[in-house]
Amino acid sequence: MIRKEFLSILSSLELGRKSRSFKEKAGSAESSKKGRGLDFKDVRLYSFGDDTRLIDWNVTSRFGELYVREFYEEKERQAILFYDVSESMEFGSGEFSRAENAFQVLALLSLLYVQKGNRVKIVLYCDKVEWETDFLRSRDELLPVLQKISVRKLTPKKSEALLPFRYLKDRVHRHAEIYLLSDFIGIGPLKKYSSLKKHYSLHAIRFRDPIELDPPKTLLSFFYIRDPEEKEGGLLGRSLSPEFEAKSLRSFFQSSFLDLNESELKTKSLIRYFSK
Repeated sequence: MIRKEFLSILSSLELGRKSRSFKEKAGSAESSKKGRGLDFKDVRLYSFGDDTRLIDWNVTSRFGELYVREFYEEKERQAILFYDVSESMEFGSGEFSRAENAFQVLALLSLLYVQKGNRVKIVLYCDKVEWETDFLRSRDELLPVLQKISVRKLTPKKSEALLPFRYLKDRVHRHAEIYLLSDFIGIGPLKKYSSLKKHYSLHAIRFRDPIELDPPKTLLSFFYIRDPEEKEGGLLGRSLSPEFEAKSLRSFFQSSFLDLNESELKTKSLIRYFSK
Protein backbone atom coordinates (compact mmCIF):
# COMPACT_ATOMS: atom_id res chain seq x y z
CA MET A 1 0.00 0.00 0.00
CA ILE A 2 2.79 2.44 0.94
CA ARG A 3 5.91 2.38 -1.21
CA LYS A 4 9.25 1.65 0.44
CA GLU A 5 10.72 5.08 -0.27
CA PHE A 6 7.81 6.75 1.54
CA LEU A 7 8.33 4.63 4.62
CA SER A 8 11.94 5.84 4.63
CA ILE A 9 10.71 9.46 4.43
CA LEU A 10 8.41 8.79 7.40
CA SER A 11 11.31 7.40 9.42
CA SER A 12 13.56 10.34 8.54
CA LEU A 13 10.98 12.93 9.54
CA GLU A 14 10.09 11.17 12.78
CA LEU A 15 13.72 10.84 13.80
CA GLY A 16 14.49 14.45 12.96
CA ARG A 17 11.36 15.84 14.64
CA LYS A 18 11.84 19.02 12.63
CA SER A 19 8.66 18.99 10.62
CA ARG A 20 7.16 22.44 10.25
CA SER A 21 3.66 21.14 10.90
CA PHE A 22 4.41 19.13 14.03
CA LYS A 23 7.16 20.87 15.98
CA GLU A 24 5.08 23.46 17.83
CA LYS A 25 2.51 21.38 19.68
CA ALA A 26 2.49 17.92 21.16
CA GLY A 27 -0.70 15.96 20.83
CA SER A 28 -0.26 14.13 24.10
CA ALA A 29 -0.03 17.32 26.18
CA GLU A 30 -2.72 17.95 28.78
CA SER A 31 -3.57 21.09 30.70
CA SER A 32 -5.88 21.81 33.61
CA LYS A 33 -6.58 25.31 32.29
CA LYS A 34 -10.18 26.18 31.71
CA GLY A 35 -11.07 25.72 28.06
CA ARG A 36 -13.38 24.15 25.55
CA GLY A 37 -11.33 21.12 24.58
CA LEU A 38 -12.92 17.92 23.39
CA ASP A 39 -12.19 15.74 26.43
CA PHE A 40 -14.31 16.18 29.56
CA LYS A 41 -12.30 16.59 32.76
CA ASP A 42 -14.58 17.30 35.74
CA VAL A 43 -17.30 19.56 37.15
CA ARG A 44 -16.81 22.30 39.74
CA LEU A 45 -18.81 25.04 41.44
CA TYR A 46 -19.65 28.04 39.29
CA SER A 47 -17.44 31.10 39.78
CA PHE A 48 -18.24 34.65 38.78
CA GLY A 49 -17.21 35.19 35.16
CA ASP A 50 -17.55 31.55 34.07
CA ASP A 51 -19.16 30.91 30.68
CA THR A 52 -22.82 30.13 31.37
CA ARG A 53 -22.81 27.76 28.38
CA LEU A 54 -20.63 25.42 30.47
CA ILE A 55 -23.22 25.01 33.23
CA ASP A 56 -24.02 21.33 33.79
CA TRP A 57 -27.74 21.47 34.49
CA ASN A 58 -28.01 17.81 35.49
CA VAL A 59 -25.46 18.21 38.30
CA THR A 60 -26.87 21.61 39.21
CA SER A 61 -30.39 20.23 39.66
CA ARG A 62 -29.05 17.36 41.75
CA PHE A 63 -27.09 19.50 44.25
CA GLY A 64 -29.03 22.76 44.10
CA GLU A 65 -25.94 24.84 43.26
CA LEU A 66 -24.54 25.94 39.94
CA TYR A 67 -21.85 23.60 38.55
CA VAL A 68 -19.85 24.06 35.35
CA ARG A 69 -18.04 21.52 33.21
CA GLU A 70 -14.26 21.63 32.77
CA PHE A 71 -12.32 20.22 29.83
CA TYR A 72 -8.71 19.49 29.12
CA GLU A 73 -7.33 22.35 27.10
CA GLU A 74 -6.95 21.10 23.57
CA LYS A 75 -3.25 20.89 22.72
CA GLU A 76 -3.34 18.46 19.85
CA ARG A 77 -3.10 19.56 16.26
CA GLN A 78 -5.71 18.66 13.74
CA ALA A 79 -5.31 18.39 10.00
CA ILE A 80 -7.77 18.19 7.13
CA LEU A 81 -6.38 16.56 3.99
CA PHE A 82 -8.22 17.15 0.71
CA TYR A 83 -7.52 14.43 -1.86
CA ASP A 84 -8.63 15.03 -5.46
CA VAL A 85 -10.20 11.82 -6.88
CA SER A 86 -11.28 13.25 -10.25
CA GLU A 87 -10.63 11.50 -13.54
CA SER A 88 -7.70 13.71 -14.52
CA MET A 89 -5.68 12.35 -11.57
CA GLU A 90 -5.50 9.01 -13.39
CA PHE A 91 -3.08 10.41 -15.97
CA GLY A 92 0.61 9.58 -15.83
CA SER A 93 3.29 9.10 -18.46
CA GLY A 94 5.56 7.19 -16.11
CA GLU A 95 5.21 4.17 -13.85
CA PHE A 96 2.78 5.91 -11.49
CA SER A 97 -0.24 8.11 -12.11
CA ARG A 98 -0.87 11.41 -10.41
CA ALA A 99 -3.39 9.70 -8.13
CA GLU A 100 -0.92 6.99 -7.09
CA ASN A 101 1.71 9.58 -6.23
CA ALA A 102 -0.84 11.74 -4.41
CA PHE A 103 -1.98 8.75 -2.35
CA GLN A 104 1.57 8.13 -1.16
CA VAL A 105 1.84 11.73 0.04
CA LEU A 106 -1.62 11.45 1.64
CA ALA A 107 -0.53 8.34 3.54
CA LEU A 108 2.74 9.98 4.58
CA LEU A 109 1.00 13.10 5.88
CA SER A 110 -1.74 11.29 7.77
CA LEU A 111 0.71 8.90 9.43
CA LEU A 112 2.92 11.79 10.50
CA TYR A 113 -0.03 13.36 12.26
CA VAL A 114 -1.49 10.38 14.10
CA GLN A 115 1.90 9.03 15.16
CA LYS A 116 2.52 12.34 16.95
CA GLY A 117 -0.78 12.05 18.82
CA ASN A 118 -2.66 14.48 16.57
CA ARG A 119 -5.92 14.11 14.65
CA VAL A 120 -6.43 13.93 10.91
CA LYS A 121 -9.52 14.09 8.71
CA ILE A 122 -9.44 12.99 5.04
CA VAL A 123 -11.81 14.48 2.48
CA LEU A 124 -12.12 12.90 -0.98
CA TYR A 125 -13.57 15.31 -3.51
CA CYS A 126 -14.32 15.79 -7.18
CA ASP A 127 -17.13 18.12 -8.26
CA LYS A 128 -18.52 17.48 -4.77
CA VAL A 129 -17.37 15.79 -1.58
CA GLU A 130 -17.31 12.11 -2.44
CA TRP A 131 -16.43 10.80 1.00
CA GLU A 132 -15.00 12.12 4.25
CA THR A 133 -13.76 10.51 7.42
CA ASP A 134 -14.24 11.52 11.01
CA PHE A 135 -11.14 12.83 12.76
CA LEU A 136 -8.78 9.87 13.12
CA ARG A 137 -6.52 9.64 16.15
CA SER A 138 -4.42 6.48 15.79
CA ARG A 139 -2.76 4.11 13.32
CA ASP A 140 -5.42 1.52 14.10
CA GLU A 141 -8.10 3.95 12.95
CA LEU A 142 -6.11 5.32 10.03
CA LEU A 143 -4.66 2.24 8.31
CA PRO A 144 -8.01 0.63 7.35
CA VAL A 145 -9.09 3.99 5.92
CA LEU A 146 -5.91 4.26 3.83
CA GLN A 147 -6.43 0.71 2.60
CA LYS A 148 -9.96 1.59 1.52
CA ILE A 149 -8.79 4.71 -0.30
CA SER A 150 -5.94 2.88 -2.04
CA VAL A 151 -8.33 0.49 -3.83
CA ARG A 152 -11.01 3.06 -4.54
CA LYS A 153 -11.60 3.93 -8.19
CA LEU A 154 -11.36 7.54 -9.31
CA THR A 155 -14.57 9.42 -10.06
CA PRO A 156 -15.22 9.86 -13.83
CA LYS A 157 -16.08 13.52 -13.41
CA LYS A 158 -14.47 16.91 -13.74
CA SER A 159 -13.13 18.25 -10.45
CA GLU A 160 -14.17 21.55 -8.91
CA ALA A 161 -10.83 23.12 -8.04
CA LEU A 162 -12.33 25.62 -5.59
CA LEU A 163 -14.45 23.12 -3.64
CA PRO A 164 -11.99 22.76 -0.70
CA PHE A 165 -12.00 26.54 -0.20
CA ARG A 166 -15.79 26.67 -0.10
CA TYR A 167 -15.85 23.65 2.23
CA LEU A 168 -13.58 25.47 4.68
CA LYS A 169 -15.72 28.60 4.62
CA ASP A 170 -18.90 26.59 5.28
CA ARG A 171 -17.53 24.22 7.95
CA VAL A 172 -15.07 26.07 10.07
CA HIS A 173 -12.42 24.02 11.89
CA ARG A 174 -10.48 26.84 13.51
CA HIS A 175 -6.68 26.69 13.46
CA ALA A 176 -6.48 23.40 11.57
CA GLU A 177 -3.64 22.50 9.23
CA ILE A 178 -5.05 22.17 5.70
CA TYR A 179 -3.42 20.25 2.85
CA LEU A 180 -4.76 20.18 -0.70
CA LEU A 181 -3.48 17.32 -2.88
CA SER A 182 -4.55 17.82 -6.48
CA ASP A 183 -3.49 18.61 -10.05
CA PHE A 184 -5.41 21.91 -9.66
CA ILE A 185 -6.54 21.90 -13.27
CA GLY A 186 -8.50 25.05 -14.06
CA ILE A 187 -7.89 26.83 -10.77
CA GLY A 188 -7.99 30.59 -11.09
CA PRO A 189 -7.08 33.51 -8.82
CA LEU A 190 -7.53 32.78 -5.13
CA LYS A 191 -7.40 36.27 -3.68
CA LYS A 192 -11.04 36.22 -2.50
CA TYR A 193 -10.21 33.30 -0.20
CA SER A 194 -7.38 35.12 1.58
CA SER A 195 -9.53 35.45 4.73
CA LEU A 196 -9.11 31.69 5.28
CA LYS A 197 -5.49 32.31 6.24
CA LYS A 198 -6.69 33.91 9.48
CA HIS A 199 -8.09 30.60 10.67
CA TYR A 200 -6.03 27.93 8.91
CA SER A 201 -2.49 27.03 8.02
CA LEU A 202 -2.90 26.35 4.30
CA HIS A 203 -0.70 24.09 2.17
CA ALA A 204 -0.99 22.93 -1.44
CA ILE A 205 0.80 20.05 -3.17
CA ARG A 206 0.32 19.94 -6.94
CA PHE A 207 0.82 16.78 -9.00
CA ARG A 208 1.48 17.32 -12.69
CA ASP A 209 3.21 15.21 -15.31
CA PRO A 210 6.36 16.46 -17.05
CA ILE A 211 4.82 15.67 -20.43
CA GLU A 212 2.17 18.32 -19.75
CA LEU A 213 4.77 20.97 -19.07
CA ASP A 214 6.90 20.09 -22.09
CA PRO A 215 4.68 18.21 -24.57
CA PRO A 216 6.37 16.23 -27.38
CA LYS A 217 6.58 17.98 -30.72
CA THR A 218 4.42 15.41 -32.46
CA LEU A 219 0.80 14.91 -33.30
CA LEU A 220 0.29 13.82 -29.69
CA SER A 221 1.12 17.31 -28.50
CA PHE A 222 -2.28 18.43 -29.80
CA PHE A 223 -3.90 16.12 -27.28
CA TYR A 224 -1.67 17.10 -24.38
CA ILE A 225 -2.51 20.79 -24.65
CA ARG A 226 -6.19 20.00 -24.25
CA ASP A 227 -7.91 20.02 -20.91
CA PRO A 228 -7.72 16.35 -19.74
CA GLU A 229 -11.03 16.74 -17.93
CA GLU A 230 -12.92 17.81 -21.05
CA LYS A 231 -13.54 14.74 -23.19
CA GLU A 232 -14.58 16.82 -26.19
CA GLY A 233 -11.27 18.64 -26.11
CA GLY A 234 -10.68 22.34 -26.46
CA LEU A 235 -7.34 24.11 -26.40
CA LEU A 236 -6.16 25.27 -23.02
CA GLY A 237 -6.32 29.00 -22.61
CA ARG A 238 -3.90 30.98 -20.48
CA SER A 239 -6.17 30.66 -17.45
CA LEU A 240 -6.01 26.86 -17.64
CA SER A 241 -2.33 26.42 -18.44
CA PRO A 242 -0.11 24.56 -15.94
CA GLU A 243 2.16 27.62 -15.75
CA PHE A 244 -0.69 29.97 -14.88
CA GLU A 245 -2.04 27.54 -12.28
CA ALA A 246 1.38 27.25 -10.65
CA LYS A 247 1.73 31.04 -10.55
CA SER A 248 -1.70 31.42 -8.93
CA LEU A 249 -0.98 28.73 -6.34
CA ARG A 250 2.49 30.04 -5.56
CA SER A 251 1.13 33.56 -5.09
CA PHE A 252 -1.55 32.36 -2.64
CA PHE A 253 0.29 29.63 -0.71
CA GLN A 254 3.83 31.07 -1.05
CA SER A 255 6.36 28.78 0.68
CA SER A 256 3.58 26.33 1.59
CA PHE A 257 3.19 25.38 -2.08
CA LEU A 258 4.98 22.28 -3.37
CA ASP A 259 4.99 21.55 -7.09
CA LEU A 260 5.63 17.86 -7.82
CA ASN A 261 5.95 17.68 -11.58
CA GLU A 262 8.03 14.55 -12.03
CA SER A 263 6.85 11.07 -13.03
CA GLU A 264 8.54 9.68 -9.92
CA LEU A 265 8.43 11.67 -6.70
CA LYS A 266 11.75 12.81 -5.34
CA THR A 267 12.11 11.93 -1.67
CA LYS A 268 14.56 14.79 -1.06
CA SER A 269 11.96 17.36 -2.17
CA LEU A 270 9.39 15.95 0.23
CA ILE A 271 11.78 15.76 3.18
CA ARG A 272 12.87 19.34 2.56
CA TYR A 273 9.26 20.54 2.31
CA PHE A 274 8.10 18.86 5.54
CA SER A 275 11.26 19.78 7.44
CA LYS A 276 11.08 23.56 6.98
